[in-house]
Amino acid sequence: MFENVGNVEKKVIIVEGSKHEAPYAQLLFQCISKIPGVELSQPITEEEYKQMVKNETDNDKVIFLGNGKETLLQSRSIILEYEKFGMMFGCLGNRCVIRANAKKLVSTKQGTRAEQILHSSEQEQFFAYYHQQIEKYRSIMQLQRIPDKKIANHLPKYYSNIAASMAMAILEETTVYEMVSFPGFVSKLREMHKWQYQLLICEFMLNGLAQFLTNVPSKETGTPPITIVFDNADAKYAHLLNNSIQQHSQYNSVEMVEEMFIDNAKSHSSKNRIIFLGTTESSKKRTVGVKYHTFVKPYRFGWNGTHAFIDGIRSSRSSVRAFYDFSVELIAAENGLSKFMEV
Repeated sequence: MFENVGNVEKKVIIVEGSKHEAPYAQLLFQCISKIPGVELSQPITEEEYKQMVKNETDNDKVIFLGNGKETLLQSRSIILEYEKFGMMFGCLGNRCVIRANAKKLVSTKQGTRAEQILHSSEQEQFFAYYHQQIEKYRSIMQLQRIPDKKIANHLPKYYSNIAASMAMAILEETTVYEMVSFPGFVSKLREMHKWQYQLLICEFMLNGLAQFLTNVPSKETGTPPITIVFDNADAKYAHLLNNSIQQHSQYNSVEMVEEMFIDNAKSHSSKNRIIFLGTTESSKKRTVGVKYHTFVKPYRFGWNGTHAFIDGIRSSRSSVRAFYDFSVELIAAENGLSKFMEV
């Protein structure tokens, strides 16, 4: 589970979506802080994250928790690994999103009798699942109990035990474990959020965190990161390309909105590899003589020297799913990213 965690210290940043979700960001912070080999700073707001993006390093792991504007944008640039009862988490590269949507279980409007019965049934199923997961965590703790003197020889099981014991501590603090059935009909979104996030964070600790901390391969040393230049309107594609390069290649990459690139253009030398995403003002004057390759329609990739270009993202056939497929092909293709990096 946590076989490779601890070999190299990981720095993790937690970004909270709203003030109502701040307590759950703190809960996640407390859980992850118990995992050896992980460095955490206190959770930050989305506005604070935007301010610190310029100083973020290539290896920082960022977890977006909640339903804030930035988190919703980032959620379009990851691969979902878990989705049940309005709860979801997923990651790609150095980005992870953890979200709970209480509207899946609670009606915010006065619905018909049939709609109320439907939500009541869904809630009953959710709390049955909640009980089931508690028993699973209890089993993990019992099966993987390790004598203190032998912990060093069983680190993966030890980390799994930590995650399971934290899950039990979180869930057993609530009254749900003592209940024979679900606690009536929950009518408030915030109350349902509490149940969802408690369980969701436990699931992430057991079945998502280890993969997220170890999903990025070793990178080439001495090679400057690839800079992805994009227009704000194409941010979801820039995030997706960056995440894909981080997870599926030996190269590092960073994102830079066009305005920032223009302000810092003189600091880029001929050694810097730059990918211009979409049709930006900066890319228009650099595309003369570029030969394009098509890996997945409607997207094309081409380069001239140390500048590469991707177009087609404004096409009517463009979609996040299609662009992810294109990104993977771009990294794997013989005349794709690796060829560009040889220039």
